[in-house]
Amino acid sequence: MRFFEERCRKQGIYIFDEPESALSPSRQMEFLKLLRRMEQSTHCQVIMATHAPMLMAYPGARLLRLSKYGLEPVSVEQTDHFKVTREFCADPAGFVEAVVDEWTPHRRDVDQF
Repeated sequence: MRFFEERCRKQGIYIFDEPESALSPSRQMEFLKLLRRMEQSTHCQVIMATHAPMLMAYPGARLLRLSKYGLEPVSVEQTDHFKVTREFCADPAGFVEAVVDEWTPHRRDVDQF
């Protein structure tokens, strides 16, 4: 967070590529506060690539999904990242079990490891 706070005080266009990769969920909340301060300063513009639904949900954010047809507007609820996170939060144990059960190796496959 200190990295972002020290560098995001000046006028400019800021491009972030998955800033959540180094941030815990509580730090992502702090990052949202930093985004708000940047917005309120009225001299910053932020362009961000993220997989974090928490960051995608920033009020007033314009979300674009890159598809084979180009860029298309999307809501946070329409993103795959939100849908997967919602499924996990609804039933963490069941979600993880379903994911690991998708690949159940045959005995001969296990022996190859």
